[in-house]
Amino acid sequence: MNLQREDEAVSSTIATVLLFGGVVSIIGMMMASMMPVILEMQGSIERNDMASQMGLLAQRADSLAETGMPGDAAHVEIRPIDGELRWDETASGMWYSATWAESHTLRSRGLLDFDAEFDVRHQESETTAVCLDDLRLGADRPFHYTTPAWVEAMVITVTPGVAETLGPVKVKPTDGGSDLALRAGDVVTLDPAPAGLAANAALTVLYLRGDGGAFLATPSDEDPIDGTGRAWTVPLPQGLHEVHMSSSERSMIDWDIAGERDRVIMSETSQAEVAHGATLTLNLTAPSLLHLTSSAPADMVVHLDHEQAHGRVPLNAHAGPLMGTRFLPPDAHGSLLLTNPGTEPVTVTWRGDGRTVTGGSHVSVDWPPAGAQGPALLRGQPHTPDTGSAGNRSAARVFA
Repeated sequence: MNLQREDEAVSSTIATVLLFGGVVSIIGMMMASMMPVILEMQGSIERNDMASQMGLLAQRADSLAETGMPGDAAHVEIRPIDGELRWDETASGMWYSATWAESHTLRSRGLLDFDAEFDVRHQESETTAVCLDDLRLGADRPFHYTTPAWVEAMVITVTPGVAETLGPVKVKPTDGGSDLALRAGDVVTLDPAPAGLAANAALTVLYLRGDGGAFLATPSDEDPIDGTGRAWTVPLPQGLHEVHMSSSERSMIDWDIAGERDRVIMSETSQAEVAHGATLTLNLTAPSLLHLTSSAPADMVVHLDHEQAHGRVPLNAHAGPLMGTRFLPPDAHGSLLLTNPGTEPVTVTWRGDGRTVTGGSHVSVDWPPAGAQGPALLRGQPHTPDTGSAGNRSAARVFA
C-alpha cells in the first residue's frame, strides 16, 4: 500500500476548523453584547405584564369595594396574566383606606394577622382614640358569645335591626347541646347556661346568677357620651320585675310585653335638683321580650325579682358613662355607693343632704332621699364613680 501525504487537504481541514472557531467566537461575542438588550427587553415585557396585572387587580378590588353595603358578602374572580395571586393572612401589610370626610384619609394596616395589634394613620390630624365595630354580617359570618364562669343561666333573643334575618336564627351551643331556631320576638332561657353560643345573627343575652338581681339596660340607640337612649329591647325571665326609668326631661314611655302594652308619663315635680322618673311593675309567667320607647333620652334600670331585694348596678354619669360629676339614680329604694378614685376629698351633694368622700375611699348612703318627688340629682367634684344597690346590700365593686 502506497501512502502519500496531501498537504493541501491538511491545510484545507485546518482552515475549516479555524474558520468554524472564528465564527463561533464571533457569535459568542455578539450574544454577549446582545444579552443586556435581551434582558432589558424581557424585563420590560415582565414589567408591562405586572403593571397590567396589578392594574387589573386594582380595578377588580375597586369593583369589589363598591359592591353592596357594609356587611354584604361579595365575590370577584381575578385571573392573573402570569403566576397566581394569593392572600397572605398571616403577614398582612396592606394599607386599607376609608373616610367619610372629603380630602381626609383614615388608613389601617395589619388587621388580618390576628396579633391584637394594628397600625392606624390619619395624616390630616392627630389620632388620639380609635373605636372599632364589627361589620361582618351575614349567615356565613357567625356571632360568638363566650359565657363568663359565674353565669348559671341565660336568657337570649334575636337582636332587632336592619340586618335581621328573614328566617329563623340558628343558635348552636359550643359544648354540644341541642341547637335552637329563634325567630324575631322569641325568648329562650338556657338553664344551665352553655359554655358559649354561636349564632348566624346578633343576639341579646342576659346572664343570670342566683335569685334576683339588677342591671343597667343598654338602649338600642345608645348615646356614646352619656349612655342614655330612647328605645330598648330587653329579654326578661319569668318573675316579678321592676323597670325604673329616669330622665332629666319629662318624657312619655310606651311599653309592650307579652301582649300587654301601655303608656305612662314620667312624674312631674317642681322641686329643685329633682328630675323625672317612672316605675313599671311586670309580672311574667314566662320569659318575654320587653319593647320600650321614651320620648326623651333616659336611663333604664331593671330589677329582677325585686321582692328578693338583691342586685347592684353601675349608674351612668351624665357627662360620661360610669365616671363623672353628675348622676341621676332612679328613685328605687336601696343604697348608693359613692366612690372617689382620686387623692383629694370630694363633696357629693343632692337635695337636702350630702357627703364628703375622701380620696381612694367610698361612702354608702340610703336612697332615695327623704321628701324627693322623683329621681334626685347627684353632683360632685372631681369625677366620682357611682354604684346603686337594691335592698340592704351595698355594692362592693369600684368602677374606675
